[in-house]
Amino acid sequence: MTSSNKNFSEESIRFRPQKNKSRPRTKDSPSYKNLTKGIVVTVDRGRFTVVLPDFENKQIYAIKARALGRKGVVVGDRVGLTGVNLERSEDLARIVEINERKHILRKSSDDSDSSEKILVTNASQIGIVVAIANPEPQLRFIDRALMAALDADAKPLLIITKKDLADPKWLIDLYQDFGFPIIALDQNSDLSNLLELLKDNWTVLIGASGVGKSTLVNRLAPEAQRITGEVSEVTGKGKHTSTNVYAFAISEDTWIIDSPGLRSFGLAHLSNETALAAMPELNQIAIDCPKSCTHQDQDCEIARVAERDEKIKIRFDSLKRILQSIKSDY
Repeated sequence: MTSSNKNFSEESIRFRPQKNKSRPRTKDSPSYKNLTKGIVVTVDRGRFTVVLPDFENKQIYAIKARALGRKGVVVGDRVGLTGVNLERSEDLARIVEINERKHILRKSSDDSDSSEKILVTNASQIGIVVAIANPEPQLRFIDRALMAALDADAKPLLIITKKDLADPKWLIDLYQDFGFPIIALDQNSDLSNLLELLKDNWTVLIGASGVGKSTLVNRLAPEAQRITGEVSEVTGKGKHTSTNVYAFAISEDTWIIDSPGLRSFGLAHLSNETALAAMPELNQIAIDCPKSCTHQDQDCEIARVAERDEKIKIRFDSLKRILQSIKSDY
C-alpha cells in the first residue's frame, strides 16, 4: 500500500453529487413549528402579499416553499410562514403551509373544460356586481354566479350599479324573492346600507368589465386606488382595468376582494342538481316533474308553469341554456 492511499476507508469516500442534485433526498417532510399566521391578499408572478393578523395586519411579501410542490396559493388562503422579518420588508418570507380552505369560489374557462380555476378562498360572501345599463345586465351571468356561490357555500349579494342611467326595478323584481339581499347604487349613493351588508364578511366582487367594481372598491377603501375604465363604444363591453385579484380591508373583520372583469363563467365542475338548486322558485316546481326529468321536454312541470308565468319563463330559459351548456346528464 502506497502512502497516497494509506488512510483509505469506505467512509472517507466523497461522492460527486449528480447534476441538479446538490443534496441527498429524504422522505421525511420538514417539521415546522411556531409558524407565523398570514392571509394572502394578492398574487403577482409568484410573489405573494400577505397580511399578518397577529401584527395589526402588517403586510409582508413571501414566496411559496418548494415543499408545497404544485399546490397553488390564491387570494384568501390562510397560510403559515417562516422567515418573517418585520423590520426588513425587503426580506421574503416563505409560505410553508396552507390551512384548510372554506368557501372555495371556482370557475372553468368554459362549460366544456373540466379543469377548474380557484378564484379565491375563504370568502364568506359573493358580491355579484352588474350595471343596469352600459353594459346591459346579463341574466345568465347572474344565474351562473348564484350557482357558483351555492357551490362555494357562500352568501350571495346582488349589487346593481349605474341606477342613474336606468330604472333597476325590473331586475330587482326578478330576484327579490330569492332570499338574498339586493342593493342598487350609483356613484353618488350613500354606502351605509352596503357597508352594513359587508360587515364582518370577506366579500369577493365579481362581474363583467365596466360594471363599476373598481369604482366601488375605491369608494369603500380609498387607499385601494384601483384603476377604473370605461365601456367600449364599439363592443358595448367593459375594458379590462383590474388585472389581478386583491383584497382590501374596510375594517378589522370586514374585507372586500376586487377581481378582474369576467368575460365568461364556466360551470363545467357543477352538477345539474346544484344548478337547479340555485333557482329556488324553479327547484320548488321541479318537485312535480316526472322522475329523471331532463327539463328539456314537454313533460317537464317547469315548462308547463312557464307557459303561463312570464317570470318563470325568463328564469326557465336561463336554466335550460345553462344545463345544455354544461352538458351534464340530469
